[in-house]
Amino acid sequence: VLSGVFALGASIVGIGVISLIASNWSAIPNIGKIIGDFAILIVLASLTVRASVHKKPLQYEAWLLSFLISVLASIGLISQVYHTGGKLFQALLLWAAITFVPMFASRRFLVPFLWTAAFVSSLAYAATESNALEMIFNDNYAAIAMTLPLLCITLAAVTHRLSATKSHATAAFRIWALISGLLALAAAELREFVGHGLDYGMHSSTPAYVLMATSVVATLLNRQYRKLQKILLLSAMGSFLIPFHLAPPYLPIHDLNSPLVHATL
Repeated sequence: VLSGVFALGASIVGIGVISLIASNWSAIPNIGKIIGDFAILIVLASLTVRASVHKKPLQYEAWLLSFLISVLASIGLISQVYHTGGKLFQALLLWAAITFVPMFASRRFLVPFLWTAAFVSSLAYAATESNALEMIFNDNYAAIAMTLPLLCITLAAVTHRLSATKSHATAAFRIWALISGLLALAAAELREFVGHGLDYGMHSSTPAYVLMATSVVATLLNRQYRKLQKILLLSAMGSFLIPFHLAPPYLPIHDLNSPLVHATL
């Protein structure tokens, strides 16, 4: 009850401050906006450290999440003040790079889960909007979908190596590897249904193959897995690539007159 009252009071005060600033936004000089923004960041960082020192885990996670959100808002503010332009995925990727270490310091699952969701979404967006990545994937959405789960698996292995104890960041990457993997399989099945036949070549598949090789090495070097677990994981990763290289979908749901559909009905 006390936590709920505290959260409600903090939200009301925050909304009031935002409303006050928004109503006088045009009258505030640019230097005042920047100074105020960094002052808020310093206050939130101080509150996060203070909660950590006094061993208040709930407050620590709340202030940490507020700090991460404020960093993203600061990027947007600086872009608006100095007219730097840019696209949304660029701001999200910059934010992810800046906040990786604070996110990694989280002691619960929520902050890494939300951070990973924003990171994976920004990568998917960048793969379709970035000129460098577009040259690789060539707007092949299924190739992008195939690559993202393998990237999450690789990052899970990296964060596992970086952490001496159980890491929530590793768990978050594993969860998003599962979520993005299921979405990737759906994309592989629906590629013909939506009218986008796939003709995979090495050009589009190279990132996935490189990440697959990295994931295989990481699995083999992981001492926490037993031999049978490694065999099952490697088989699952190998089977994951198969649907993306089949000419027709393995479940011909696009053809309503197929014998399989009639037999099912």
